[in-house]
Amino acid sequence: DGAVRVWDPATGEELRSFEGTGGPVWGVSFSPDGSLLAAAFWENEAVTIWDLATGRRVSEITPLAASFTTSFSPDGRRLAISTFDSGAVVVDVRSGGVISTLEGQGFGVRDVDWSPDGRWIATSSPDSTVRIWGAQTGRTRFTLFGHKSEVVAADWSSDSRRLVTGSNDGTAKVWEINKNGTRELLSISAQERGGGL
Repeated sequence: DGAVRVWDPATGEELRSFEGTGGPVWGVSFSPDGSLLAAAFWENEAVTIWDLATGRRVSEITPLAASFTTSFSPDGRRLAISTFDSGAVVVDVRSGGVISTLEGQGFGVRDVDWSPDGRWIATSSPDSTVRIWGAQTGRTRFTLFGHKSEVVAADWSSDSRRLVTGSNDGTAKVWEINKNGTRELLSISAQERGGGL
């Protein structure tokens, strides 16, 4: 219905609702301190950020071609946004201004994930790769190869030393990431012949 709703997980009570203009809502994420909420509106080609305490719109970032996911920096001051055709962008939360663009993966980016220590941004792509970017520089630091199909999701460990990736090839992989390089630690198959997660 184009709305974003915030719920109390203990009671199931709806705490707040933010109305869009219809169409799918993607990439909902909270800032680390829980004060802000971001959501991507597919049809509007926009990402909106709200203050949860007041319900006030903090900023709206446009135009963004078909955004999928959002990820706040650990300090809550920047937001990484994945897009369907151009990769990902990092924006200032308050002004909405673009700080850096993360481009180069084929067919855009499906998922974007900021590491808890603030050093890295991971982008997952339909071209079967994951790129690790320097969060401060906006430059590619590493590219993870190994999946045989679209990479649809990734998530960092709490210490920012490992990244798990999931792909439509039916595998999840765990990678070690450090300043000197990357290494695949584990590959888990959902099915013998793949076919999705």
